[in-house]
Amino acid sequence: MEILPWNGENLPEHLRACDLDADLFYGKFRRLEWGVDYMAWQAVDEDGKCRGVGGAIKEWRGVATAFMALSDEIFKHPLWLHRQAKQKMIEVVDEMELHRLQALVEVGFPKHYEWAERLGFKPEGILRQYCYNRKDWVIFSWLS
Repeated sequence: MEILPWNGENLPEHLRACDLDADLFYGKFRRLEWGVDYMAWQAVDEDGKCRGVGGAIKEWRGVATAFMALSDEIFKHPLWLHRQAKQKMIEVVDEMELHRLQALVEVGFPKHYEWAERLGFKPEGILRQYCYNRKDWVIFSWLS
């Protein structure tokens, strides 16, 4: 497994079906140009198949929203995934000069909450009917 830059194009079909609702983030990506507004990577396996994408979208100066869309296959490498995510978080905060990195997790996914907290995010509250499908999301923050 290796990490490569991702330009927001050609999201694999298996990632569109993830329970993390990749379309929510992919739609926002399509409106951005590659460069200062976001940073993104893809996890590619030995066969060259994309197994996940992640990164951060800059909201305004000093603040960005982190995202991930992962296939089931990538969870066969949990320590590798955790280390890579943590390393990329630090890169994003430094490169984008952030004082706040936030992440959203859909309500009802306690394993995802636990992972966000292991990465250093702190829960702040619930965003009611937050996205197009009216689902509730928990907002987490990592402050530098």
